[in-house]
Amino acid sequence: MKIFPNPTNNAIQITGNPSINNKNFTITDILGKTVKSGKINNPDDKIDLSDFNSGAYYLKIEDYLNAFKIIKID
Repeated sequence: MKIFPNPTNNAIQITGNPSINNKNFTITDILGKTVKSGKINNPDDKIDLSDFNSGAYYLKIEDYLNAFKIIKID
């Protein structure tokens, strides 16, 4: 599975793993506060981060053990 571009200033795209179809996701800030959540409707979905402040965030996808670090830049 690839999450790109990272760092990003706009949106991230998740590709390469059809098993994430219809999985819930959560994005948290470095303090653990949920800043966005939703459902991945297809393996090539984009997640809009344009309203996020610059900084580090963590993407957690349902049924995956690891979180993915995302860097948002302006």
